[in-house]
Amino acid sequence: MKYTRTQSQQSRVAGFNPDAIPARRRFLNRRVKLVKNLLRWRKYTGERFGLGMMLAQLMERSIVPIAESGWEVGGEEIVRKVSENI
Repeated sequence: MKYTRTQSQQSRVAGFNPDAIPARRRFLNRRVKLVKNLLRWRKYTGERFGLGMMLAQLMERSIVPIAESGWEVGGEEIVRKVSENI
């Protein structure tokens, strides 16, 4: 059985709006969780699969730009949380 969304469900799903503080916070918290998981994997695998490079790209391309756009409303907190883990 294939699951498809109905028209009413599709219209309720909103895209990511980085200007909305709660959306930005949810997005960044998911990225923090991803960083933590990648660090756990890197602990056991080392640099064999390029996890260090992946972490750097995640920071440069995903976390820092969004955090800078909302530095006063939680971006600074998220960057500190990530830097503590790394």
